[in-house]
Amino acid sequence: MPRPGHVERYVLEARSPDGRRGVAITCGLFEARETPTRAPHAVAEATAVVFDRDRGPTAVKESTPHGGARFEPNAFRAEVAGCRFGVGHAHGALETGSRRVAWDLTFDALAPPLRHTPNLAMPFPDVRVSGRLEVNGEPLSLLGWPGAVCHSWGTRHAHESARAHANAWDEGDELMVDAVSTRGVLPLGSRGVVSPRLTTVIAVRYRGVRYALHGAFDLPRNRGEISARRYRFEGRSAQLDLAGELWAETDDFVGVYAENPSGPPSHRLATQLARARVEVTLRGGTPAIYHARSAALELGTMSSDHGVRMYL
Repeated sequence: MPRPGHVERYVLEARSPDGRRGVAITCGLFEARETPTRAPHAVAEATAVVFDRDRGPTAVKESTPHGGARFEPNAFRAEVAGCRFGVGHAHGALETGSRRVAWDLTFDALAPPLRHTPNLAMPFPDVRVSGRLEVNGEPLSLLGWPGAVCHSWGTRHAHESARAHANAWDEGDELMVDAVSTRGVLPLGSRGVVSPRLTTVIAVRYRGVRYALHGAFDLPRNRGEISARRYRFEGRSAQLDLAGELWAETDDFVGVYAENPSGPPSHRLATQLARARVEVTLRGGTPAIYHARSAALELGTMSSDHGVRMYL
């Protein structure tokens, strides 16, 4: 069983090379601690969202008691409501009302795992996804869609967060960027105090070399800025400077409630159709600018005043 006060999820994401479609499949769990008004309980959830720039998104979800699910983080295996994650594959089908999404996908890893923080890892930070989707009875084939697999866990969702991932660019495929900014709650007083500063970590693979901007010397120099539909980040190391920006239209986001072990749920606003611009400068070199037509952007907030439709 997960520990009391625990949230965890695996996400497989992929985007079509033409920037018109994307998919995100999640297996997750949370365990709520006992409160005066609620008994402790654990729930596992599976969600699938297919993003379509022309037709709009299709989102489905199913929840089950945790006892009916399986999570094996060390072996990278998870199963929720018949939806299965494993090394190199994902398979399942979900229905919500009249909406149905089914998938049978495989993925090839192009880079070794990375770990941003003690609670955030990328088992497969740069993958190519192939296989078959079925959206409300219509088939969709995937062939080498760029994407990633991430794994996160903790005692609750951050008070505010943003994550960006891009690995397919108009200028070529020599760059992979994954950036995360979070604002937590400091354990002060009876309810805690929201941290005044975002913590930003960045991982880069550029021209075959990995740069990890998440060490003790990197964190004070990294910066993140989160607004309603946009995320900016920048970092600097001894080897390179990096500045990036991702943005998307309101209708390209899908809102999902993310339950917390205690208190109100977080609002997770996600898209696989974000635009991106990233500037990379190797030490002593000239800046190189990259543009993406589809990238992953996820914004997390405790506020309900964000204007994005909550689908699930």
